[in-house]
Amino acid sequence: MLQRIQETADFLKGKMRTAPETAIILGTGLGSLVNEITEKYEIEYKDIPNFPLSTVEGHSGKLIFGKLGNKEIMAMQGRFHFYEGYSMKEVTFPVRVMRELGIKTLFVSNAAILRVPLLQFLRNCRRIISLLIICMLLLMERKLML
Repeated sequence: MLQRIQETADFLKGKMRTAPETAIILGTGLGSLVNEITEKYEIEYKDIPNFPLSTVEGHSGKLIFGKLGNKEIMAMQGRFHFYEGYSMKEVTFPVRVMRELGIKTLFVSNAAILRVPLLQFLRNCRRIISLLIICMLLLMERKLML
């Protein structure tokens, strides 16, 4: 497992043009947060060695790098689930790779117990949620500068 993590991290390091310390795993309903990321570049999961592929509809399967506010970030658009038949080691593999890449802060979103009205609410409020995440990142950045 460690060898696979290192191999994947080495591959990504060769493709990365930034060195983010913050990552976001985007769950259902927040995939559009990537529209707020500037200076972005993407790597599709299918091109990354050892990376599982997302099979859930609406999970596009990309690592996206760029800036959210003034903060360099890495975002997972699409993730993997135990109920898709992946082992827990496979489900957590990307997080282990993120650690190897130097990620120190990880935000994870999900749609636990999501019902249709809540999904509609999230779609209507995604801009507000995006701004809240940007504010959290900016506050973290300011705290680190003090």
